[in-house]
Amino acid sequence: MLDEHPQSSLSDTGDAAISSEDAQQEDQLRQQQSKSSSSAATKPKSTEGKTANNNKLVAPKKNAHDKDRQLALARASAARKRAAKERGEITREPAAKELILPYRAIRRIMKLDKENSTIQIEAAIIATKAAELFVQKMAKESHKHAKEHGRNGIKYEDIAETRATNPNL
Repeated sequence: MLDEHPQSSLSDTGDAAISSEDAQQEDQLRQQQSKSSSSAATKPKSTEGKTANNNKLVAPKKNAHDKDRQLALARASAARKRAAKERGEITREPAAKELILPYRAIRRIMKLDKENSTIQIEAAIIATKAAELFVQKMAKESHKHAKEHGRNGIKYEDIAETRATNPNL
């Protein structure tokens, strides 16, 4: 299929190609810049990342090198974690993985206090574990009171009775 407008043809990849007139204009601009500049080594104006129609900058496409580098970094990080685990070093991840409650939610709740705007992750994890232990103990004690009343399900009265009989809860 022949293009009616050879200046605005599209390449196989679908990107706008630079027409011969645009290329000539850029060559002329480069020549003028090289004549007007006093430095001998001026960098030519790059057309990479621009469209032929309006010369607006567009985000550069990620090439395969960037993806390979990210993959290599991820593999190296995983290898370091495995080596640390084999050496028996303590990492932060297992403590957070063992939690039932989301520590990020507990951290967000802790940040609601105006005086403490900065909460360390370790503090949030410890507070989350404490909350889990509290809820487990309260549930076990409340279940005991429910059993005393001949029920398997916990009601509000059981929780209230547990709180009234145990001052530590």
